[in-house]
Order: sequence, then C-alpha cells, then structure tokens
Amino acid sequence: MASWSPKQLTRYLERLAEEMHTVEDGGDAISKAEALATLLWNKALGYREQVLKGGEWVEVNHPPESWAIHLVYDRLEGRVNTNDKGKDTGNERPIHEKVAEIAKARLNSAAEAAANAKGRTGRPPKIIKKEG
Repeated sequence: MASWSPKQLTRYLERLAEEMHTVEDGGDAISKAEALATLLWNKALGYREQVLKGGEWVEVNHPPESWAIHLVYDRLEGRVNTNDKGKDTGNERPIHEKVAEIAKARLNSAAEAAANAKGRTGRPPKIIKKEG
C-alpha cells in the first residue's frame, strides 16, 4: 500500500493550479490559480452578478466577506494562515504562543545541559545562612 503525505496533495494542487482554466474575451489564457485568485478578490471586495431567476435576469449584490478580506490581507502582508480551530471553545492556543513555548523549553533544556556539562546543576545553589 502506498503511503500518503500532505505534501503530495500540495504537489497535485500546484500542478492543477498551473493548468489553463479558461480564455478571456481578449484571447488571453487564465490559469486555475488566476481564476481562484480572482474569485477570492471578488469575495473580499464584494461584487454584483446577473442571475437567471424564473426566466428573468436579476442583479444580485454580494457584499464583501470578512474572511476573504482577512485572507487577502494576511497573504499580502506575508503572514501564514492562522489556526481558527477552537475559537468557539477556547481549546486551541494561537500558533505563536505554541512556538514561543517550544522555543523557551528548548532554551531552558540547552542551558541546563550546558550547566550540567560544567559540573553544576541547572538550578542555582541554595544559600544557607548561619546564625550567630
């Protein structure tokens, strides 16, 4: 049985994104990635479209979507997508908090290992005061 990894899905999506989706009125080909980006921009900015309802064309107004605005803004700023899981329950912490905690633990373990290599314990010695 072949093993599967998330990177395989990414490769397939990248290949599909490069495929041609349609041709514009001017004759320019549009890739699937460009078509998807256009849809995302439309969702972020809001758009109007003509829809056939009951044999008549009706103009439908789509207001801007906040999720699309955030996604476009984050991508333009170079930010990674944040984890939205747990927003309702509060169970999931933001990624930057998890990364900070892992980095802190690694630094502490490295400092303790360095102290142990020098023959000291990782904790400072206790100071005992003598009375008298």
